[in-house]
Amino acid sequence: MKLAPSTLVNKLSFAVLMFFVSQTANAQHLVVSGSMQQELRGEVGPFIVAWRGDVSGAESLVVSHRSFAARRIWHTVPGEPFVAFSVGREHITEARGSITVKDHSLVTCDQVFISDWQDEDDEVLLSGTVRGKGCAGSWTIRIHLVDDERLAVDVSGHSAMPRSFNRVTLRYAAPMGERVHGFGMQFTRFDLKGSLIPVITEEQGVGRGRQPLSWAVNATQGTGVAGDWSSSYATVPAYLSSAGYGIYLDQYEYAQFDLRRPSQSNIRVFAPHMALRLAVGRDYKQLVEVYTRWSGRMEALPEWVGRGAIVGVQGGLDRVRSVYQKLRTAGVAISALWIQDWVGRRQTTFGSQLWWNWELDEGSYPGLAAFAAELRTQGVRLLTYVNPFLADPSAKPVVKRNLFSDAKASGYLVMNDAGEPYMIQNTSFAAALIDLTDTDARHWFKNVLREQVMVTGASGWMADFGEALPYDAKLKSKSAKSYHNQYPEEWVKVNREALEDEGLWQDSLIFSRSAYSRSPGLARLFWLGDQLVSWDGYDGLQSALTGLLTGGFTGFSLNHSDTGGYTTIDNPLLKFHRSRELLQRWTELNAFSAVLRTHEGNIPRLNAQVYDDSESLAHFTKFSKIYAALTEYRQTLMGEAAASGMPLVRAVTMMYPDDAGARTLDREFMLGSDLLVCPVVRPRRDTVSCYLPPGHWRHIVSGQLFRQGWHRVQAPIGKPAVFFHERDVAAPQPEWLPRLTTLLRDDSAA
Repeated sequence: MKLAPSTLVNKLSFAVLMFFVSQTANAQHLVVSGSMQQELRGEVGPFIVAWRGDVSGAESLVVSHRSFAARRIWHTVPGEPFVAFSVGREHITEARGSITVKDHSLVTCDQVFISDWQDEDDEVLLSGTVRGKGCAGSWTIRIHLVDDERLAVDVSGHSAMPRSFNRVTLRYAAPMGERVHGFGMQFTRFDLKGSLIPVITEEQGVGRGRQPLSWAVNATQGTGVAGDWSSSYATVPAYLSSAGYGIYLDQYEYAQFDLRRPSQSNIRVFAPHMALRLAVGRDYKQLVEVYTRWSGRMEALPEWVGRGAIVGVQGGLDRVRSVYQKLRTAGVAISALWIQDWVGRRQTTFGSQLWWNWELDEGSYPGLAAFAAELRTQGVRLLTYVNPFLADPSAKPVVKRNLFSDAKASGYLVMNDAGEPYMIQNTSFAAALIDLTDTDARHWFKNVLREQVMVTGASGWMADFGEALPYDAKLKSKSAKSYHNQYPEEWVKVNREALEDEGLWQDSLIFSRSAYSRSPGLARLFWLGDQLVSWDGYDGLQSALTGLLTGGFTGFSLNHSDTGGYTTIDNPLLKFHRSRELLQRWTELNAFSAVLRTHEGNIPRLNAQVYDDSESLAHFTKFSKIYAALTEYRQTLMGEAAASGMPLVRAVTMMYPDDAGARTLDREFMLGSDLLVCPVVRPRRDTVSCYLPPGHWRHIVSGQLFRQGWHRVQAPIGKPAVFFHERDVAAPQPEWLPRLTTLLRDDSAA
């Protein structure tokens, strides 16, 4: 519907008057649209988009939905500016993949005037002008249908000055008391309401705010390397609200979500346009289903993954064989051996790291392909490691092929301003990234994966890194600034395409660390990155659990963590060595996730390992069998993930959104809808407090039946608190439950 000429004149005249009054009174600039003679209203499929006034006469843009009792789903703040455009200049600090963005606003236009409203063909188009001190321009907002539960809201601004707008800010009302979950893998805060969230993929850091560790890391390794509460390998511009709506951005530019105010939220995108998507749903489960239609859904893992634990072991073929035999003798259920140092190891200031030249180190692993074939005859697979970096291996004693030199000569590397490979510092060495915007470079690297990685007989690998593309790098076909968040998605694609070309994707396992919005539809499995070998919620065991829970709200349905953590620190003033207790408690948690995978850590000799002694072996054997006993159940859950996006590990509030007691729970979780797990995440504890949602819950170890509420239960090492939801006592039990019960009650590992 176009505004009638007389209405337009009245509105614009009123706008000018109100602008003059607001300037002379030095008042806050408000959205000025004039005195409305009628409500402006448009139908966009089942959505109703309206411009209307409240009881005070203040006007706002309102979105409602017919299938939800025509309730207001989303609206701007009545009487306040709902959009602003600005010119800004960001200052980027980068160190070892950690990125800090500081923005300086040069001019801001936030005096908004509406001049036109059109409603036709399932679309509403608003347009007008915007002014500010030293700036002026025009804007449009196009609202159109994606499907019955999603609207697209595309905002763009055009400056009338020589300097173009490069920032868009959208302001909207936030329901009081709402809870907000999502933004990919967030490791510190479960409910993100009250936070300012920068959306950028980066290294999660070391310590992430734990003091004095973070101070020491920043002082010695570079500002920002420690990370902070929000740093993550997999941050996405999307969240789900307890108020029944979800918001996500369909673009790659850097963005900030400001949710700090109780009644208002702001989104700022560092671009002249914003591609906002608004989703609606009855509860979290429907919102997850709606959101993952866009992000993509994760398909079931290969059958062999469920046979047991993936055991990380390194140090050469003789040592791998020795550890493997010890595990087999103990009866550990093993699905794969993960050998990350197949390319050889170098000693750095961080411990034992790899030669990033993707060829087999035959001195350490002679006949690795034959060993992989031998493992297959025993029902066990081999996994390796790769990342998108190439380091110059000239200092390595034996090198058959220098991939860095080959890629440099062909122009396949990310470049700097001087036209040389952009060397990114890691620890004691630097490396260059493959330029994934270059079609020839992608083809070349896929050949590397086929000719040098797959020939080892590996059934997959850890696809590490992907989050460190520098903002000031030079790429063949795109701006690094706009491609930075896209790089993780393209890195997954390269790995996937290489396997698909050989017909191996369905039977292979690739696990990824970095991610962005569309990664769930591309990746096979995620892991949570490099946690500290500690218990805390900054960067330890508790943070890994938070990452599992938050990731599940935005499509990361198949996810897991390094059992026991990864980052070991051995400094005279600061020591973080993995204790046997921490390793055992982490094992108990991961046995109820998508994958149980161990990691020896960056300094293996200082960490407790699952094969160290008879007690450790007995405990790990028990929980490898518990993991295997849940194979059938996990297969069902992976079917749900593929069909609806529901994660395997679920926050309790996701399953019980109306239960006030479940809303803040971030130290327990559900595996599907049948099992509730209360892991022990603090040292020297043999009991744990659990909150149980409505229903009847059978404590599997004791057999005791519990009802809704808080309960303190026994949870000694080897017997974690796990509950089965008995919906109908007379109903037949699932086939996997008796086996799980027997294993959990077994005293041999307690």
